[in-house]
Amino acid sequence: MAGLTHFQERTTPEGHDRPEARDDAPSLQSKSSSSTLVDSRSNSPLSRHTSNGAFRFDFVNTQKPDSSQPKTNSIVQVAPVALAPVASQNIHWKSPALMAGFFVAGVCFALGHHLHYQNLEGQIVGSATTQQWAIRFGTVFAFLSKAYLAAAVGIAFTQRLWVTVKKEPISLRNLDNVFSLTTDPASFFSFEVLSRAKILCILAACMWCIPIVATITPATLSVRSGTLSNSTMALAPFPVFHNLDSWANSAGAGFPSTATAAVNRILAATSSSMSILPFAAPFPNSSYTINFYGPAMKCDNLSTASADGIDLGDAKSLQDAFNQTLAPSYWDMSYYFADSTWKETLKTTHLFVYVQDSPAQKYSCHLWNASYEVLFQFNDGVQSTRIKNLTYISPTNYQRLLMNEYAPGTLSYWSMFDAMSEVLSSRFGVGSTDDFYFTDSTILQTGVAACPPLLDYKYYMGPYYSSWMCRNGSVDKAIEDLSHNFTLSLLSSDMFSTKSNVNVTVVSNANYYEYNRTNLLLAYAVAIVVALASTGVGVAAYFVNGYSASTSFSSIIATTRNPDLDQMARGACLGSQPLPKELGGAKLRYGILKTDDDTLHAAFGLEESTTRLRKGDVCS
Repeated sequence: MAGLTHFQERTTPEGHDRPEARDDAPSLQSKSSSSTLVDSRSNSPLSRHTSNGAFRFDFVNTQKPDSSQPKTNSIVQVAPVALAPVASQNIHWKSPALMAGFFVAGVCFALGHHLHYQNLEGQIVGSATTQQWAIRFGTVFAFLSKAYLAAAVGIAFTQRLWVTVKKEPISLRNLDNVFSLTTDPASFFSFEVLSRAKILCILAACMWCIPIVATITPATLSVRSGTLSNSTMALAPFPVFHNLDSWANSAGAGFPSTATAAVNRILAATSSSMSILPFAAPFPNSSYTINFYGPAMKCDNLSTASADGIDLGDAKSLQDAFNQTLAPSYWDMSYYFADSTWKETLKTTHLFVYVQDSPAQKYSCHLWNASYEVLFQFNDGVQSTRIKNLTYISPTNYQRLLMNEYAPGTLSYWSMFDAMSEVLSSRFGVGSTDDFYFTDSTILQTGVAACPPLLDYKYYMGPYYSSWMCRNGSVDKAIEDLSHNFTLSLLSSDMFSTKSNVNVTVVSNANYYEYNRTNLLLAYAVAIVVALASTGVGVAAYFVNGYSASTSFSSIIATTRNPDLDQMARGACLGSQPLPKELGGAKLRYGILKTDDDTLHAAFGLEESTTRLRKGDVCS
């Protein structure tokens, strides 16, 4: 710029460079540039002293402008911002507000993460993309929560840092470590730092550890396999009892004689398997309930059985009919003895059973019309059946009629009883020579033979039967169970069943979100408690310092104005690392510098050149 003195470097005899005015440079009094440096302290045109003690340097044009010359800038002012002569101590609202705001934001994002996963819990997982976005949102919540909590701890660390550097001197090398605790984990490996900045080390460790939350909490949402149920209408078998040709064989005169081979075949398969014959499932994994009327045996102890509704013929009582049917002379050498007639010329739907025991067990069993409510369940196509409710409606009675004269369903009931009586009406026992006889008895082909007390004859029965074969635990209940299984096994045959629509519950495999809230809440609780304790340290540091501190570049400039430091820093102006050994070992403390005048100046200084800076100290 015109009017300024040009300088060039010259070497002094001592070897130092200093600027010196060049001989060929225009002087400050030249016509082409008439700017003069005014010194206000000596009333010379060099500088001016402001009212607050700061200096301002002005270049003042002392020559009148010449209109014939090109117009140039006549005044150039370089004025530093005027500062108060004394540093003010006050806690500015911005720093504590940020610390509190960051903490609250971290807590809110943690709560949002919990609510997000709680909302997903139990929902069906959609596509792979949907699942990925669910995890991504959780990761975002975790990242923001840990970032804001760590930021709140960072502000608290900054406030505590200035409390620490005021308390006692720290070597410059370890002072670097103190300032870099939050960015360089190697800074912890210093005994001086650990011993003189304990709380700072804890705060910095909290900042390093809080991000671990972001690795734990997203993984608390997982996927588990489960089932999905929905209802639909489907065809299912129901028993049919009106097809006469399928149920009974006809005698020559047109009267029914025996059950057909189809009926006997179903009973044989049911009794030998001791279970209900399966049929095709409407869906591999499904369930449904049907209601229908069908035959069922009802057995009671002879002494308590009622004959109401039962045609006894010429018998006076059930006991009389029992005596006519089962000759007492055979009781003592029979383990099991049963028959369905008390007169050879009369067939009924009634069965008497004798079981040797102490005392002997005598049962009266009759065929009833019953109401069935049955639940069918299929798991991968495997059928399981449970009778939810069975109600006996009325006892059945047989009348010898022509086949076409029977009411719908009557002949089918008789045919089923006839087939069962052929199996149940048999005997086995031990003779006078202790020989086991009637080993080909049909009752031995059923689970009834495995019931106590028959199973107690282990010498004859034990090796061939197990207790599970007697599903209901006693002879009378086993006979009832056989009749129920026989009725339900009709559904496996198209000859004795038809298909009708029922409401089927279909079960399919599905994946569901599963949320481990304990791990998420525990991880966030630890992070929040740590952050809360750290912000408490920060709040205390505000009051100890008396102002809002910072580690910004301007703060470093303001706190390192010290001639001793200028002297120390000669040759290290680039700030490169590592520090020279001599420089790194110098102990510094932030405090009041000892000066020759009464001015109190606060800055980093050597241990012997500073005194402790306390809250309320007035310094420039």
